[in-house]
Amino acid sequence: MIKILLVDDEVAISSGMKKLIAKLDGDSFCVAEAYDGAEALDMIDEFDPDVLLTDMRMPRMDGMQLLREARLRKPDLLTAVISAYSDYDYIREAMLMHASDYLLKPITADALRELLGKLKQKHEQLLRSKEQETVEMLLQGAPSEYCLPVLNYAYYTLLLVCAGPYSNGVVDMSPGESFWQSGLVSNCLGSLESYAIRHWIAQGERSNERLIVLAANRDDAEALLRKAMDELIGQAASSPVPVTVAIDSGLSVNQLSASSKQLRRELLQSLIFVKSSLLYLNDHALKDKDGAQRSFAEETARVMEAVEYKKYELLAEEWQRLTASWEAGQATQYVIMQTLFRVLAGLGQHGLNRQLDLEMLVSQSLSYEDLNGKLALFFNGLFQSAGLEHKPASAYSVVELVEQYLKANYREAISMQSLSREFGLVPNYLSVLFKKEIGLTPLEYLMDYRMNEAKRIMDGQPHLLLKQVASEVGYADQLYFSRVFKKRTGLSPSEYVQSRQR
Repeated sequence: MIKILLVDDEVAISSGMKKLIAKLDGDSFCVAEAYDGAEALDMIDEFDPDVLLTDMRMPRMDGMQLLREARLRKPDLLTAVISAYSDYDYIREAMLMHASDYLLKPITADALRELLGKLKQKHEQLLRSKEQETVEMLLQGAPSEYCLPVLNYAYYTLLLVCAGPYSNGVVDMSPGESFWQSGLVSNCLGSLESYAIRHWIAQGERSNERLIVLAANRDDAEALLRKAMDELIGQAASSPVPVTVAIDSGLSVNQLSASSKQLRRELLQSLIFVKSSLLYLNDHALKDKDGAQRSFAEETARVMEAVEYKKYELLAEEWQRLTASWEAGQATQYVIMQTLFRVLAGLGQHGLNRQLDLEMLVSQSLSYEDLNGKLALFFNGLFQSAGLEHKPASAYSVVELVEQYLKANYREAISMQSLSREFGLVPNYLSVLFKKEIGLTPLEYLMDYRMNEAKRIMDGQPHLLLKQVASEVGYADQLYFSRVFKKRTGLSPSEYVQSRQR
């Protein structure tokens, strides 16, 4: 209900207007009365009006002074003035102070009805603006105390909608921006509004992304949402721009900010390149990405071989096979980018300098046909500009990159699955490739490197606690560290320290 503070020193006029407002739209408006400006100011804090409707000529404090003082106390207060036609200068000054409208005496029912309609519309716009501002603050991490009472819903869902490929590039340009002019999302959200499911849309990190907050007080909200999302993806299938919607449901209002970060991580890991899809964060299907994502090891190995020997014609052929496999296997953009970066690394520093260009190329592609054409031009130009010729081996092989990664991150938790995600190669293929050149699997190499680091630490600080040594080389469990150390060196950590002190 909209609260009006009605201010007029003529009691009969004020009382008559209050009754007329109740008659015209009593369900929408609640009216309190004051009889001069000073009394009105005293009532503002207690009554907290949405609208100040004031006469201009009053004792103690006139309408103009009241408008100024009231705006200082409540900047978003809607104001309207009551005045005689002869006081037009007052009206003009009030309008310059952003008064919403005015009523001329004698006041008629039609004029008051028209004013109330305008005030309702402006109040609704102001409330929507406040809600939007609050939602954006909550998404940015503001405490839930900032939440407006009208946003106190039982059920919240957050959507991260990405039109086209995601972009991490410095230059934020995406053909997916055009999707937001199509009306598909607005039509979908409009259908949810009919079920009393509210929504607010905020700009995402990139121009082709939007964060959408949904709120409701009904138990079947999630079922309605899933139905609407299925319809959206069905319609998007015929759109030239693929759409990915990452969804986190069952939230409270103070979880929105953390959820937005989690959704973005999910989007970066799971967006299927140039294919519309839904990513429900709570679904178990998303928990095992390693098992769900098809292996492209054989095709990738052939591409890397062509790169290693600098055979552009062969590389072009193998690209066609690899991208066809990506399309058939619904490869994620993450896997595609990791593979492309490995190829650039195989071309040496000249290739590594073009990572940003390649990332922008992928983010501008809306189909595999489009991607193939751009990749052909990109690598043809790269080979020509670098003057690349046949060489027996690449200066920046995948194995060398893995070795550098293990040395730089040996303190972290590392598995074959995490290495697979990092380098875009399936675990078995990566392990075989590494062992062929180094003589050890990546995890065996990691263990030996950790043990050598542990020896170095114990040599320099023999009195350091075993727990601290274990932690320094990536082991949270000192007993497990001791077993691994003895297995790899033949001595327990304490025996090793004693042997060095003799």
